Amino acid sequence: MKKLLAILILLSMILAFTVSCRSSDKNNKENKQDAENNEKVEVKEDPEPEVRIFSQINSESDISKGDSSFVFSKSLGLYSSVQYVKVSELDGSIKKFAGSSDEFIYEQSRCTSGSFYNAFDIYSNKNNGEKFTVLRGTDIVVFYENLSKSKVDFAEAKEEDLKTVAREFLLKIMSEEKFNEYTFVQSDSLLAPPLHAILYVKYVEGYKTDESISIFFDPSGETVMGYNGYNVGKYDTLETNITKKALDEARDALNEKLASMKLENLQTHDPCIITNSEGKVFLEMKFSYDHPDGYAATSSLVTNVI
Repeated sequence: MKKLLAILILLSMILAFTVSCRSSDKNNKENKQDAENNEKVEVKEDPEPEVRIFSQINSESDISKGDSSFVFSKSLGLYSSVQYVKVSELDGSIKKFAGSSDEFIYEQSRCTSGSFYNAFDIYSNKNNGEKFTVLRGTDIVVFYENLSKSKVDFAEAKEEDLKTVAREFLLKIMSEEKFNEYTFVQSDSLLAPPLHAILYVKYVEGYKTDESISIFFDPSGETVMGYNGYNVGKYDTLETNITKKALDEARDALNEKLASMKLENLQTHDPCIITNSEGKVFLEMKFSYDHPDGYAATSSLVTNVI
């Protein structure tokens, strides 16, 4: 029963850290049409400056009520819902992955709305349930699971040993240069026991991003059972345009907005760089406060990085 519980929790955790499939000919035609239309549009030499906006994630009508600077997070393309679909063009396709001699057959795709980091294709080994997921149109592995590795007894594991096992696994699916872009953040024995996990995060201009890597190990700590890197590589094309000045201004704007709301017992956390479904950059700050109705409330506030 404990092993079953561990497997269920592992699945929920490695999927929860996550991120569409504009997969068909219809979308290809739409993209082509968009490109043709874009060629006809005149670009303004002096575009209107971007206005500072805010969004409260998951609680649109709470502290934001009556404030015109707030917009709905859905309209910004933030935290889009996930769907799983079958892409007919990929049906029957086969891939091989480093570290395994087996063939993996296309199973389904994990999708969100939008056009940026929105389509991921899942390939599985029918013999043992092992699965790899790649970013559509690339060889970037963003997810891995092998629950058959859970059938061992729990043992204490040293942090350095976990980091060694994680590094060996990651260097099979990414270059050492890419691996070195991430900062080790923490290690945990989940549920103390039965699972071990460690976390790496990418930083840009001193700010953490939602480009993170979670590694989950079997109870012995000797084998990788799961890997979540759905945002790996997401900031490769974005970070050169993200300045510390813009991030600092966004951070200050979040702090000022929260301070102006006079929330009781307000506590804030370090902000995190995120993107919407089209690749627009935002800064998110999680916070907690005492709600007037008498309970402890948690939420997050987002603003655009401009």
